[in-house]
Amino acid sequence: MRPAIQLTTLLVITLFLFSRCNKDDDFLPSWKCNLQEQELPAGDNARLFVPNAFTPNGDGLNDIFVPLYSSVTHINFTVYDNQGNVLFQTSERGKGWDGLSKSGTQYTIIHYAVEAVSAAGNRIARCGSAYRLQCVPKGVLRNNLIFSDQFDPAMPEGYLKNTTREQLPDCQ
Repeated sequence: MRPAIQLTTLLVITLFLFSRCNKDDDFLPSWKCNLQEQELPAGDNARLFVPNAFTPNGDGLNDIFVPLYSSVTHINFTVYDNQGNVLFQTSERGKGWDGLSKSGTQYTIIHYAVEAVSAAGNRIARCGSAYRLQCVPKGVLRNNLIFSDQFDPAMPEGYLKNTTREQLPDCQ
C-alpha cells in the first residue's frame, strides 16, 4: 500500500487538464488517490500541467515524466506502479522521473500524485495515470496523448492540443 497523504488544511485547485483525480479516463485504467479537487480561487493564476504520456528514448523530447507549472512555489511529486509501490518521489522543483525503477523494470502505465503550493499560497493537488511509451498502443488515439512539449500556461487547459513534435510508430 502506498502511504496516505495527510494535510491539515487542503485547498485543492481544479485546473481543467486531461488527467483528473477520481475520474475515469477513457483509455487509461482507473486509479484512485486520496486527493480531491476544488475550484481555483479567483485571482490565483497558478497552472499545473501533468502530461499523460512520455517517451524516455533519449531523443531529448518528452524523455522525462515531470509536472510543469507556472506561479508555483513548492511541489511534491510521486510516481507509483499499478500496485501502489513508489517508483519515484521528489520535492525538487523541475525534477522528473526517467521512466526506470531501481530494479530496471520498464513500466507501460504509471500513476502519479502531485501536491503543490501556488505563489498565492493555495494548495494544488492532482493525481492520475500516464503512459510510458515507445510506440502508440493499439486502440489509443494519438490525439488523446498529451506530452510535456505541449505545455502552454496561457491556455485554459494548460496545453495546446495536437501540437506535440513527438513522432512515435504504432505498436506491432
